[in-house]
Amino acid sequence: MFAEGLQLYQQIVKVFNSSLKMKQVYCFAWGMPTLLIVCSLGIAGNHQDGFSSLVSKDLCWLSVQNRLIWVFIVPVFVLILGNLVILGMVIKELNKVDKSSDSLLSTFRTNLKAFGLLSPLLGITWLTGLLCILGVGVVGLYLFTILNSSQVKIEL
Repeated sequence: MFAEGLQLYQQIVKVFNSSLKMKQVYCFAWGMPTLLIVCSLGIAGNHQDGFSSLVSKDLCWLSVQNRLIWVFIVPVFVLILGNLVILGMVIKELNKVDKSSDSLLSTFRTNLKAFGLLSPLLGITWLTGLLCILGVGVVGLYLFTILNSSQVKIEL
């Protein structure tokens, strides 16, 4: 999702004067998860149960007990924050381009539509998933599932 955000940034904000090479972005997109898996294996190997802490009938391998949840939460949070910044810059650029309406309501609708369409694409909706980890309950799980399973066309 972060690679998608960088590509969106390059195509909308930087357009012609970009030094960003997409091959480097793709290497990051494939290399970062590999690095996280290596970190997970390293943490699990140093755990008192060893690699058996990754296997459980009752718990997900990303749990608080074996501290592996942080290998997931921290990168996801950082990438979501990065995509929020990219989303803000894209919406700002779209406002510069679209000068057809002077109405504040029209501008707000355009910004809301852009946010609604790009949020699932950039993974912003995963913020609700991070809230679920903090224990917001069943309502939070349903909200997370609905937001992440639907990319609907918003008509304003």
